[in-house]
Order: sequence, then structure tokens, then C-alpha cells
Amino acid sequence: MTRLSLLVVPQMLREQDEHRDSLARAVELAEAADQAGFDACYFPEHHGRDDDYPSAPLTLAAYVAGRTPRIGIGTGVALLPLHNPLAFAEQMSTLGALVGDRLHRVGVGMGGLDGDYAAMGVPRAEMRRRFADSLAVIRRLWAGETVTADVGSLRLAEARLYPRPSRPLPLAVGAMAEPSVRRAGLLGLPWITDPSHSLTTLERLAEIYWSAAGSEGEVILMRNAWPAADHETERIWWPHVERSLVEFSVGAGRLREEPGVRIGWSDFRDRLLCGPPEQLVKEACAAAARLDAAEVVIRLGFPTGPGHDAVRAAIRSFGRRSR
Repeated sequence: MTRLSLLVVPQMLREQDEHRDSLARAVELAEAADQAGFDACYFPEHHGRDDDYPSAPLTLAAYVAGRTPRIGIGTGVALLPLHNPLAFAEQMSTLGALVGDRLHRVGVGMGGLDGDYAAMGVPRAEMRRRFADSLAVIRRLWAGETVTADVGSLRLAEARLYPRPSRPLPLAVGAMAEPSVRRAGLLGLPWITDPSHSLTTLERLAEIYWSAAGSEGEVILMRNAWPAADHETERIWWPHVERSLVEFSVGAGRLREEPGVRIGWSDFRDRLLCGPPEQLVKEACAAAARLDAAEVVIRLGFPTGPGHDAVRAAIRSFGRRSR
């Protein structure tokens, strides 16, 4: 059975909101997902933004684990080039020791937004090398090795991990481009797709991934979604997702934005999961089957909306009956 999980994105609803308000709302969404029967909650990472994406997803995930009785937790994705690899490995190992099997996925990726790298003082030109080197270091540390290595300007000297994980931690790689997808497969690591590519593009990337990974692979499909009929979704939800999808597609050369011509809902319907909850779950399972994916992670909310109450109600609308 295809697993269904949720990407949790906090919201700043008013200018006078404090950071703790949006974090409290993120926890409420995770609690609603736990009660509705979702398999896991994923938390993203961004820095230096005023839309309140979490900057400390590991801390948020740990807190959610303490507030919920069942749901898995994970990162989707942590921006690995921005972390000291020893510190990251220690944090994930500690979290795994505390929550056990509820550590569902350690999703890592490069991101690529200039603002994240500028805010953290990491040259964007080092992004790919730091990611590859950090990933290699973390896997060696988790395997119990003593590591001496250079990661960008960092020099790790005889680094060792304590606590060492009592079981392999569920590492996965978020990737959008062919080389990164192929690398995830060659490393034998699960691949987390992005939510913005069309399914046709993802099918092509999945062929590359499975060719490299063989039978050891696993695909986690991420999709933007809203549990309502198309006409209601277009009215309530689409305005909040439109800008990010248009910016992605124009920037990647997949669409041209002509003056006076609006790129709208119909241009992106194949990148979205929409419909009443039971229908949406069926559509998610059908999309997963096209990639041979074992899990679908849906994103309902964006920093600008829909409002917190609407997103929480959308989560609750699934319930266990729609699964």
C-alpha cells in the first residue's frame, strides 16, 4: 500500500505574528496529520526568509515527536551543504535514539536558493562539492568510522560519532536534475522528487534513477495537493501555489511568460493532486504507480495561504476512512 505523508509548511498570518505563533501552527498541523492517519510529517529548511519556513527542521521534528503518539517524522529536505556534517550526523543520531522507528526519513538536498547560501555565508559555488563530501562523511560516521576529511573550508580531524546509531538511519536524497537523481541511485539511496516537475518529466527521471539504483532503490513522490473539486481548488488554493510554480517553470525554461498572457491553472493541472479526499488518494496512488514510488508526500499549505484553519480542515478531511 502506498504511504501518504505530509509536508508541513508554517504560516505567518499577520505582520504582528511572532515566530513562535507560526511554529505552534505547524505543530497543530502535524497533530492533525497524526490523528488523520498520515504516515509521516516532513519539515523543510530555509534561511533568511520572512515567510517563516523553518530554519531548524530537526528541532521542530523532535518537538513534534514529543507532542504526537504515532506519526513518523523526517526532513524534506535539510540543506546539507549548509551544515557541519559531524554536527548534522550527531543531531540525527541523537534524534533516532530518542524516537526510534518514528524517525521516518532523513531527507537531505542542496536546495539552491541564493538567499539560503548568502544567509549562511556558504559560497553557492561550493554547493555540489560540499553536498557530496558531507554525504560521504555522514555515511562513514554512521558506519562507525573515524573520519579525517575536508568539506569546503571545514577540516574534520579524527571525527567520531557518539551516539552511534543502533540501526541504519533512513537517509534519502532530494534531487531535481538528472546528475543528482542518477547519483542518488548509484549511492543506493531513496530519491525524494520535487513537487513542481510534471509527472511526464518525473517518469523520465525515474527511469534514470531505477537504472542506477536497481532493486535497492525507493522513490518518494512529492506533490502539491488540495482535497476539493477542481473549481473550488482553483478558487481557494491555486492563487497561493501559482507563483511558485510559474517561477519554477519559467526559470527552468519549461514555459515562457509573455507580456499580457497569464499562465494559469490549466497549464499546471498535471502537476497537482486535486479532488475530494478519496479521489485524491486514488490519484496519488496512480501517480506513484507511474514512478514505482512507495510513498507520496503532499503539500497543502504555502506561506501565503490558504489560511491555517483551512489547511488544518483539509488535513482532517482525509481521515482514516479515505485511506
